[in-house]
Amino acid sequence: MYGIPNMKLDKQIIARREELLRTSGIQFITGTEISSPSQAEQIRHDYDAVILACGSRQPRKLNTELPAHGAYYAVDYLRQVTKHLLDGTEVISAENRHVAVVGGGDTGNDCVGSSLRQHCASIIQLEIMPQPPLTRTADNPWPEWPNIKKTDYGQEEAAEVFGSDPRRYNTTVKSIETDSRGNITALTIVETSLQKDEKGKTVFVNKDGTEETIPCDLLLIAAGFAGCETGIIQAFDLPSEHGRIVADGCHVRDNLFTAGDMHVGQSLVVRAIQEGIDCAKQADQFLIG
Repeated sequence: MYGIPNMKLDKQIIARREELLRTSGIQFITGTEISSPSQAEQIRHDYDAVILACGSRQPRKLNTELPAHGAYYAVDYLRQVTKHLLDGTEVISAENRHVAVVGGGDTGNDCVGSSLRQHCASIIQLEIMPQPPLTRTADNPWPEWPNIKKTDYGQEEAAEVFGSDPRRYNTTVKSIETDSRGNITALTIVETSLQKDEKGKTVFVNKDGTEETIPCDLLLIAAGFAGCETGIIQAFDLPSEHGRIVADGCHVRDNLFTAGDMHVGQSLVVRAIQEGIDCAKQADQFLIG
């Protein structure tokens, strides 16, 4: 409902689907957090099967301390933008602000598109990864998914408004400048390169002499997610690995199941839908014996 901008998904479609689900007998209990072992145990006692589908909501952080004002994680920003359009909730506005988006994925693209619709003064999108090739490489033949450079609606619109693609590849935030009140005023960005460390692991290394200071009074961090929230893991005493719930298929143990990003890590909606179908089958088999 809130994470996907209105221009990508009209909320009337969500409302219609929700009403169909309610009519079918499903109960939605919102504004509820399960954060203690006693709450988790009560739910497992009250229901024959429990499916955890809480997503991968821990945002990946930058390697620098965030200022008091002007820096937000992308999902928080997008959520407020959508809520404002639906019910007038106070909004994080990009109007007349210099916006920097960290992250080149779908969420970062949505931040670019939303900032443009709020009439930002300028926008830049930083991507730590190298620019993908324009055409398939020899090790990426059809019918594999094409790992090539794609330009989404956000970048196309930014190029139309400001005259150029907003993306800067092999670039990350080195430091953040603020005023005396803790408001972000500028970023020092730096080019990066991929290198092997002493253990043979590929790491990003800042390239000396490539630092550049750019104006910025709204920083949106869309650098991906580090896994599901730890509170739900602790409440249900869940086995986890790299922020994902470990399960046999979708079955965790006893009457407990999991599905979606919480199970497989951050992915696309279509994969979450398939996960839901698979999990429902396993839960149904558990219930009927």
